[in-house]
Amino acid sequence: HTPYTWHHEAPSAVASHFAKTWEPTGAELPPGHTPYSWEKVLGRGAAGGAKASSSTAATPKEKGGKPVAAAPAVAKAAAAPKGDGAAQAEGSPEAALAKLDIRCGRIKECERVPDSDMLYLLKVDVGDEKPRQVVSSLVKHYKEEELKDRQVLVYCNIKPGKLRGFDSQAMVLAATKDKGAENEKVELVAPAKGAKEGSRPTCGDLAVGCASEGVSVKNISKVWGQVQPLLSINGSLQATFNGKVLAFPEGPATVPSLTAVGIY
Repeated sequence: HTPYTWHHEAPSAVASHFAKTWEPTGAELPPGHTPYSWEKVLGRGAAGGAKASSSTAATPKEKGGKPVAAAPAVAKAAAAPKGDGAAQAEGSPEAALAKLDIRCGRIKECERVPDSDMLYLLKVDVGDEKPRQVVSSLVKHYKEEELKDRQVLVYCNIKPGKLRGFDSQAMVLAATKDKGAENEKVELVAPAKGAKEGSRPTCGDLAVGCASEGVSVKNISKVWGQVQPLLSINGSLQATFNGKVLAFPEGPATVPSLTAVGIY
């Protein structure tokens, strides 16, 4: 019997001297029942108690009696992929760095800006179809021959401007000691040897510039203003952002000798 069939057979059960509220005594049970099944009909469970909760359910077993491991819980949300700028909290320094297009570049041409004792006019390969034109105040610090074919770190989505009538479409990054002073010392930040023009560094798990596509350059100077104070050279001559090394697959970006100075 099931509770349903026994309920509908109650009249015949009474006629057979098995009342619906019958309690088993000795071996006397309703036809077709064991003590366990009859207790289930009465709604009391195997021992007259409440039903076992799901938390105390028996562990499933394989054939042979070995316990089966419970399936792992499904994660609420997939972890954000490394290097995803969207994963950085909006307004954080890391989110700002993700918006800056900083790449490995190579200076292909270098010449003096006419009538200037401070400026060079550079053509820099940053992996685009054409080199970027850059006006940079490096005359006091480097000779032309020292700059030609030199790899540099380039801030590419700067707002374009004009210096001495020449368009400047990017900025080469340099470690600077005593900026603006008479004894100012400047060293260009160099990507790791073997880095490819156009490639971007990483900063920890963050791919620098991963959120730069489509960012308007109209107010990019505000983003740069948030990032620049956190750019520096550590005691190992490595370029860092907020204490984390800027690195290419081939190795970290570095300078020759300056330490504990900012990058501009």
